[in-house]
Amino acid sequence: MKIRLKSVTTKTFIVTTLLFVGLLFLNLLGQELLLSRYYKTVKINLMEDKINSLMDEINNSTITPNKLQEILVRFSRNNQISTAVVDSKGRVISGDISLYNSPYFEVMADDKKIYQVSLEGLKLSKNSKVHVQGMLYDYGTMFRYIYPYKIYVDGVESSVDNGASNNNDYIDINGTITDIVDTSKYSEDISKYNAYTVEYIYKVVDEMKNKDTLEKEIENNSFVYKEMTDKNSGLKYIVFRKTAVINGDRYLFLSSMSSQSVDDTISIIRIYNKYLFFIAILLAIIVVFFYSKKISRPLIKLNNIARKMANLDFMTTYDVTTQDEIGELGTSLNTLSTNLNKSINDLKMANKKLEEDIIKEKKLEDSRKELIASMSHELKTPLTIIEGISSGLRDGVYNSNDKAYIESIIEEVKRMSNIIYDMLELSKIESDVYKINKEAFDLSISVLKIHNKLKRLAESKHILVNIDVKEVIVYGDVKKIEQVITNLYSNAIKYTKSNQKINISINEDKENNKVKFTIENTGIHIDEKDINEIWKPFYRIEKSRSRRLGGTGLGLKIVQGILMHHECEFGVINTDDGVMFYFSLNRIDRTF
Repeated sequence: MKIRLKSVTTKTFIVTTLLFVGLLFLNLLGQELLLSRYYKTVKINLMEDKINSLMDEINNSTITPNKLQEILVRFSRNNQISTAVVDSKGRVISGDISLYNSPYFEVMADDKKIYQVSLEGLKLSKNSKVHVQGMLYDYGTMFRYIYPYKIYVDGVESSVDNGASNNNDYIDINGTITDIVDTSKYSEDISKYNAYTVEYIYKVVDEMKNKDTLEKEIENNSFVYKEMTDKNSGLKYIVFRKTAVINGDRYLFLSSMSSQSVDDTISIIRIYNKYLFFIAILLAIIVVFFYSKKISRPLIKLNNIARKMANLDFMTTYDVTTQDEIGELGTSLNTLSTNLNKSINDLKMANKKLEEDIIKEKKLEDSRKELIASMSHELKTPLTIIEGISSGLRDGVYNSNDKAYIESIIEEVKRMSNIIYDMLELSKIESDVYKINKEAFDLSISVLKIHNKLKRLAESKHILVNIDVKEVIVYGDVKKIEQVITNLYSNAIKYTKSNQKINISINEDKENNKVKFTIENTGIHIDEKDINEIWKPFYRIEKSRSRRLGGTGLGLKIVQGILMHHECEFGVINTDDGVMFYFSLNRIDRTF
């Protein structure tokens, strides 16, 4: 079988295998470098929690030596460690090895103090009256241990003289036996579980005594541990210490734990990992090989189909047999193959539309340039007139008291203001924020209102206005429609000669639910080539652009913009007698 290094199968196999081996190697490396430290840290943290809990149990209760010994032995047994509690002089008062690991009895002395007295093999009973003479080991409020050399029970001597001499530690007390403690059970428990010695506890204590830091360590309430190694056996130990407050007095609690089990565990894991590494690599190579073949096979099929599609062969399809991402890809490729011809045709149509849009944009740009040129022309004339008159007045050419010149300036300024106002109005209409506030209104009322405003202007030119309107309700922006009618009416008066007519009418088309407004001025026609041009800004049929008729040249453009926002039919046509402008609005029944 020929191996292609650049094939998907080979790449998938190599990358997946390297990834698996790399992750396995990083895992083993992490275990080699960090597991021992991590394992030991976890054990130390767990021991810290346990010792803190032990201290809480000891510190928060009144405790007897026997009770303390029971607690420490139980703690040692449960955690496989050695324990000891020492005082500020380094004397062990409780733990695996202490004075209390031999039987003793407790005495309530006449001074109400409690003493612990070694039994020394005697058989005594509780509540017996005793007189004790011996050596006192004072460890605090509740820890007063007497090593006796004479004991009198109910007045009878019951002890053997041990030869202890009288010194500063000598004590002679009378009292009553309150308890007899058999410590043999402690020795048995310790011998069962404690495979380690407390040698390292004593080493730590001796080290602190030599450095005179024992009292300071007792005052320091922090949890501290120290790692130690046996020079002969090489065994490793960890000694923990923490301050213990017992019945109000401060002592130092110490415990010793072997860390050899940690090292042994890590060694076993390392041996196991060697075998695991080679077995895992072998399995990974086998699994990844078949997996990469399974993954790449459908991809190769899809690639062949895609090549045919690149050559415009859309007849081959992918047989979808799975519901995963590859199956989805096959479905998508089939869809692509089916629709690609249509997409190409759509693209051709889009290109054609783009060409049309480019031509349209070119025309629009030309219109903008024409608008700027026309506006410049319209503003240039009044500015020239104003400049000429103003210069003549300044230079004394004209009489400054002649009102005619002042009126001319005012007239030209008004003309420029009207042009600018209409330009602003047109800019609003052509903007995206221009809004039409439609409502139902009577179109006849609006027509008659505008007629009343303009009829005197028509009469001054001896123009006869015929109005044929009736009450009819339409839907639109009443103010904007009145502006349209005003512009059309004014335009009709402007271009209608004397003794001619203006015909205004409103007609209902109930079948199409429309209302049509028409205004016709007689005696004049528009050349067919100018019919579609009159909506352009500043366009005049008179090529000389005569200012005799006045106006800004923007009225019909504003009319066009408003009617386009109403989305209604509008236009201009030549009639037998003249020119007629028209527009239609939606009709509303009078019962609204």
